[in-house]
Amino acid sequence: MCDTFVLPRSCSPDGATWLGKNSDREPGEPQHVEHHAARDVARSATVRCTHIEIPASPRSFGVTISRPYWMWGAEMGSNEHGVAIGNEAVFTRVPVASRGLVGMDLLRLALERAQTADEALETITSLLAVHGQGGDAGDRNRGFRYHNSFLIADAGGAWVLETAGEHWAASRVDGVRTISNVLTIGTDHDRLSPRAASFAKAEGWWNGRGEIDFAKAYGNPAYRVLSGGDARRVCTARALERGSLAGSPASQPSSAAVDTGFAIATSVLRDHGGAHPGDGWRMKMTCAHASWWPTRSAGQTTASMIARLAPGDARQWYTGTSAPCLSVFKRFQPDANSGNRRSIHGVAAAGAPGRDWDCWSLFWAHERLHRAALADYDRAAAAISAERNALESKLAAVREPRTTVDWARACDEHRASIDAWLGTIAQGQNTRTVRHAGFRAFWQWQRLRDRMPAMPVASGLRAR
Repeated sequence: MCDTFVLPRSCSPDGATWLGKNSDREPGEPQHVEHHAARDVARSATVRCTHIEIPASPRSFGVTISRPYWMWGAEMGSNEHGVAIGNEAVFTRVPVASRGLVGMDLLRLALERAQTADEALETITSLLAVHGQGGDAGDRNRGFRYHNSFLIADAGGAWVLETAGEHWAASRVDGVRTISNVLTIGTDHDRLSPRAASFAKAEGWWNGRGEIDFAKAYGNPAYRVLSGGDARRVCTARALERGSLAGSPASQPSSAAVDTGFAIATSVLRDHGGAHPGDGWRMKMTCAHASWWPTRSAGQTTASMIARLAPGDARQWYTGTSAPCLSVFKRFQPDANSGNRRSIHGVAAAGAPGRDWDCWSLFWAHERLHRAALADYDRAAAAISAERNALESKLAAVREPRTTVDWARACDEHRASIDAWLGTIAQGQNTRTVRHAGFRAFWQWQRLRDRMPAMPVASGLRAR
């Protein structure tokens, strides 16, 4: 489950394209933020993706990605040419194959092989035709499988691509666009896979008259309700509207206009739609927090990304943690000295976080903060917001187009702040603000699964 939005240059305050994504997966599943430098590849080489091996491309472009720790593919990322992509799980009438490229593989392969959003669209659809999509896509729940949709953007524009097995529809973005875990392309597709219409007609999903409505023909009606995708798209759209995006972009983007774009993007990805993290049986908020309901147990925002795409000036920010509402977006700007070094989040010498709790990484330190805050969320978020915002202002370096922020050091600085924030939210915490016993029990159970030490009594999520 995820949410992705794009503000094309015609709608953004600074004339750049902005793309943002919250990656919603199982709680306690870290993502690694990495840079892979451009490289030439031998003709006979292959690429070992998450489940299958495919022929390599002669040239692999430099990419920065956020990927689940156990996958080859990525949930989101951008490349050296200023192409950025986010993907979504979608649930369709077409059975999901047991093997193939997962959506995250398709995303990373497109970033490594495409110089424009148009080329990325062609790359993904070509790979679908040759290799198909499928395979296990969950962490603990390895049997979880789904098809995928994508928001693909560059400085010139964006595409929405939605798939159902080998079939797909693509729509060029005109205005603000959000996607979630539902198919959204009806009859307004600009491109359609060769057999999409004939297959749907043969299956009785379309009567053959007029233009095919791709979402209606291929979407799974039950999962459309259960996923809460429509509700989250509304939540994201309302948050964007609150950013006052109407009007023409600045002809000469100022630092203030760039600040505004970044502020809009962060506010959207942190939005709860006025609800408490524990409310509801479906995922309804852009910033997702898992809960005990089966429809929400794998719905935790475990990583977030923002990309600003302008000609010759692509910038990107990642949290490297769960819960963007409590986290810090940090600038990641690969430079000429990065070579083949893979930059990972937090205490680079110690390695990257894995599934179970550790005492050193940024991901798990923040996860401890996140789970403590859930006991008295509104007060906890307010208590650390000023310090969080000040640190983000420093580590995001929004105004400087050529600034290089050392990612590992930024993560370490973020990590060093968390102990103090834990102390801040523990002062005067009222654990009774957790209104749902099931919500409290779910996170206690999750703590045991993740082998996380018990919280101090004051932090409220310890079993009583």
